[in-house]
Amino acid sequence: MSNVKSSQPDSEIIPPLKILVVDDDLLTRRMMQVLLGREGHQVDVVSNGLEAFDVVKFKRYDIVFMDLFMPVMDGLEASCRIREWEDKGQHTFIVALTAKYLPEEGNRLFEAGIDNYIPKPFEVAHIERMLRYSIAARSIFATNQKVTFPAKLSSKEILDIQNGVDDLGDNLPIA
Repeated sequence: MSNVKSSQPDSEIIPPLKILVVDDDLLTRRMMQVLLGREGHQVDVVSNGLEAFDVVKFKRYDIVFMDLFMPVMDGLEASCRIREWEDKGQHTFIVALTAKYLPEEGNRLFEAGIDNYIPKPFEVAHIERMLRYSIAARSIFATNQKVTFPAKLSSKEILDIQNGVDDLGDNLPIA
């Protein structure tokens, strides 16, 4: 397995990961698929929590980026079901993606089994940080140690989706 080439220092190279993106917004799914695919990751996308729950039962992911507000089944319910299904066995690292969630409501996320969250709009640096956390968390969960993550991103790090599209180039295929 080769490492993903990046502009990061060698000590911070992220190996190729299996990633699931769950979002009802087609542009977000496509942008994440292109961005992460360019970095060498294997990326699957689904549009709601029920589809996410179904797919994680048959394929192991290193990290799941989960929108919270979706039709059919929301991200909180899907995360709860994934955790129940895992039943103290494997631990899939789940990161909530949301534009409408307040940091002070974080307990609801953690009670649902979500490991961390990224507020929308987000920047590539947010995604890369969560990829690193997921790698570290895998080894921590394997040894049953307690894991903690920084709770807040600085406002300087937050960009909008248009900047993400601009970073990827204006030829982002939507369909």
